[in-house]
Amino acid sequence: KKQIELLDILTKQKNRLSDKLKFNLAIQYQALFGADLAQHYCRAALSTYPAGQRDFIKRFGAMNDFEAWRLKALSCERNRDFNGSEYYWKQGITVLKTQGAEETFKIALILRHIAAHQESPEEAVTWLIDSLDHDPDDRESYVKILQYYERQEQEADVYKEWLDKSITKFPDDVELLGLAIKASTRNKAFKKATQYAQALLKIDPVNTSAKQVLFSSHLAHARKLIKSKKFHLVEKEIQQAEKITIGKRYQTPAQLMRGLFVFVTEDKKQGAQLIAESVQKLNDGLVCAYFCVTLEALLLDLQSAPVLKELPPLAKDYILPQQEMTQLIKLIQQYADDNVSQALLHKALEKIKTIIKQSIKQQNYGEELLLSLCQCLERILHFELLNACVKIAQPLWLKPIWMYYRVYSEAKGNPEKCSDINSYRLQESLKEAREQNDQRTATLISKFLEKYYESRRPK
Repeated sequence: KKQIELLDILTKQKNRLSDKLKFNLAIQYQALFGADLAQHYCRAALSTYPAGQRDFIKRFGAMNDFEAWRLKALSCERNRDFNGSEYYWKQGITVLKTQGAEETFKIALILRHIAAHQESPEEAVTWLIDSLDHDPDDRESYVKILQYYERQEQEADVYKEWLDKSITKFPDDVELLGLAIKASTRNKAFKKATQYAQALLKIDPVNTSAKQVLFSSHLAHARKLIKSKKFHLVEKEIQQAEKITIGKRYQTPAQLMRGLFVFVTEDKKQGAQLIAESVQKLNDGLVCAYFCVTLEALLLDLQSAPVLKELPPLAKDYILPQQEMTQLIKLIQQYADDNVSQALLHKALEKIKTIIKQSIKQQNYGEELLLSLCQCLERILHFELLNACVKIAQPLWLKPIWMYYRVYSEAKGNPEKCSDINSYRLQESLKEAREQNDQRTATLISKFLEKYYESRRPK
């Protein structure tokens, strides 16, 4: 009879059930639900229906101290008073601490809840770190802490410390191992990068990213050994790189490294020929070959001229075909991924930048390729070539992204150097990007303008 009565009430409701009605029904029909379940539901419902507190106490008895503080905290949150809620949550935590170790997990959840309502990322991370004292096995908290410190360049040591803690706690976590590989490569800790990549490949044997890192780490370590004159260990590193099954294309860089090794230790003529043969095997084009040889020589503090003599001469009026420009972009990005310094990348580009400029002017590359080139040049902060690219592209495609790259290149990446007229242009482009739902461009412009406005504030 009671079930039919309840169903009759529910079916007559045309609108969504209010918090008050659900609360009252739980009390009225607690015999159907069971006293424990009804009490549990009503206690939870008080967070959205605080007016039911008197009825709750009348039916189920007085609430404990923690529940009283919890309800006050949630009431503050509903009114967007997060300072007040933080105070009441702290009082609740004080109560829980008196109730023994069984409440530590609940304390951790509250601390993470407080973290989620912090305006400052720094304060949020502080709460997350505190939560791990009570529940040290929460992977998500570790990831959030790492994401915060990864963005703080001045906190590199703290990031490393938390990364080590995370890997120790979750040694088989693919995402964390990926972060560890990235950090080790950035710090030129090639042995560590290799160890992490090997650990990742044990879990995910076909992980291409880990294979690429392992391959690059072996070659980077071989480079390091050549520079430190530990020649007896070099061949082993090259062979280990060659053993990685990652595709035929990756065999050529290993052969190039062997040619450089021969050039340094045995016969310069023979070494130069081996290097020239290996870069031409890539079949990426002559400009890519010149760039690759020049950069590899710079990485080993060698003169590139003896090796470049073995390559076919590069004509002054050389124009890069679309395929070669695409491959050049990939090469630059690959070296940037391997954390080759911007200074060395700029030096290697110096020999071919005139050819790149005339190619941009004379070849009809299309917007997609030129945009890819701009993103690559932005990454390595090569403002001269970036500006040359924008001058060709912007008149052809009147889009917000091209205005952004124009202003960015003219200011050499520094918002403080942005002129007032260019800031106005960016504001208009930001509106346009938002209208077009171009989130990436809108984000780029917003970040640039924020720094521009910050630089204009009185100090």
